Amino acid sequence: MDYHFVSTSKIQERLDISAKALAEYINKGLLIGGVHYSILPGGHKRYNVELLTDWLANQQDPTSHQRAIDHYLKSLPSNQGRKGFN
Repeated sequence: MDYHFVSTSKIQERLDISAKALAEYINKGLLIGGVHYSILPGGHKRYNVELLTDWLANQQDPTSHQRAIDHYLKSLPSNQGRKGFN
């Protein structure tokens, strides 16, 4: 699966969610930095479309959402084995 990060305005459009609600979720610790969103050097946030969609769908089933998070983290290049090296 490819993961896409988009701006606040794009995530608002795609998921019909307000910037205020996103900020509240972050402040309450419901969204995880580096997973659900990232902050660019200029302070702008980018949101992980796939994981936010999964989070919204699985709020009543955190175990399922944790599997999605684990899958995402395993997919990162920094968590890939070094192929061809011993």
